[in-house]
Amino acid sequence: VAVFRYSVAREVSMSNAGRIGERAEARFEGGLYCAEAVLTELAAAMGRDDPAIPRIATGMCAGVARCGATCGALSGAVMAIGLHRGRDDAAGSVEPAFAAASALVDRFTALHGEIGCGALTGCDLRTPEGQARFEDTGQHERCARYCRDAARIAAEILEL
Repeated sequence: VAVFRYSVAREVSMSNAGRIGERAEARFEGGLYCAEAVLTELAAAMGRDDPAIPRIATGMCAGVARCGATCGALSGAVMAIGLHRGRDDAAGSVEPAFAAASALVDRFTALHGEIGCGALTGCDLRTPEGQARFEDTGQHERCARYCRDAARIAAEILEL
C-alpha cells in the first residue's frame, strides 16, 4: 500500500514534461534507440502519430550512426522542436526553432556537461570493443537518463 501511495503522489506532483521524459525513457528501455525514443514520445505529446517518426530519427542514434557526434537523445529532441516550431517553406522564419533548440542545448549541457555521444558515454561505438564497453560499464542506464532529460527539457521549452 505504501508503494501505491508513493507512486500516486509522485504522479500527481510530476509535471506533464516530467511524464513525457519518463515515457521517452520507457520507450528507450523498450528497445527504441535514443533519438527514436525521444522524437517518438515528443511527437506523440504533440498529437502526431506517424509510423515514419521513429524512422526519421534512426540515423541520428548513438551520436549519428555510432560516430560519437551529438547525443542521439538531444538530436531527437531537436527534431521534435523542428516538428513543433520549424518552418514550412523558405519564406518562414527559422528563429522560433533556433531559439528553442539553442535553449535545449544550453540546458542539456548545463545538466550533463557535454552534448557529444562519445564524450557522454566514453565509448567509441563504431568498434566492437567500444560497444562491449558500453554494455559492461552500464552506459545504457546513463543513456536512458539522457533520453528522459532531453525529452523533458524539450517538452518544457515547447510547453507540451
